[in-house]
Amino acid sequence: MEHITTLKMKLKPLGKGTLSGAQVFSWGPYMQGVLMRTIDSRYADELHGMSFNPYSQYCYLDEGGTIIWRISALTDQAADQIITPLQKLDSFEIHSAGVSVETDRVETESIRLKQLTDLITTDQGNKAFVQFVTPASFKCQGNYVNMPSVRLVLQNLLMHYSKTYEGRGEADQETLDFIVDHTLITSYNLRSHYVPHVAGAGRKIPSFMGKMTFGVYGPPTMSGLVRMLLRFGEFSGVGIKTAMGMGGMRCAFSDKPTRPVEGQVA
Repeated sequence: MEHITTLKMKLKPLGKGTLSGAQVFSWGPYMQGVLMRTIDSRYADELHGMSFNPYSQYCYLDEGGTIIWRISALTDQAADQIITPLQKLDSFEIHSAGVSVETDRVETESIRLKQLTDLITTDQGNKAFVQFVTPASFKCQGNYVNMPSVRLVLQNLLMHYSKTYEGRGEADQETLDFIVDHTLITSYNLRSHYVPHVAGAGRKIPSFMGKMTFGVYGPPTMSGLVRMLLRFGEFSGVGIKTAMGMGGMRCAFSDKPTRPVEGQVA
């Protein structure tokens, strides 16, 4: 059974004053460069040839204003090849930004994949609160989409899960349609954001950040499947460029009942 391993590193940039949250999450592409320089070059080449990312990473400010670099490996192989060498970093350079960084604290947590799949049969309610903590975006028919929908979010997570653990290139459409038919966005507080294609570049990707609440009114296992996918999203990220710091998300669940309201659109 595969494991999902998450590494959190407390970062101390030298010679820098207080940084804003926007400045910190814009480090995503730089940190991917640090990651690629740290891991074995042969595995780095292997990653470039994969049809999915077996890891995600992003930076954020915690409640105390500390910069945290969060890296999640979705498979045991990715943990061995990515998490293990990163744990040994005491300091590094972000060359493109001209910043020297020290690591002050390293925390690693691993869960069994079964702990995720068990959520399908565990009753934790039918309401899910999602926070997009770094800019997220989707690509549909060649265009960027910076307004999330039930289908876009859950299709992306289901497809990523299927590719990672089941070797399937596409999400099961019958399952996806059933989920979408029984899930609503009941509230949201989102704001638009624009992310450079490459750090420092002029072209930008339209994206969004903020909070959203999902209500699931199907069978209990349907609520469980949505919970499982959203929890998976905490590790995989959601949308595009999750290896470059985009699509970081967190979620929580409630057992308060949620009922469909006439006129709501998924």
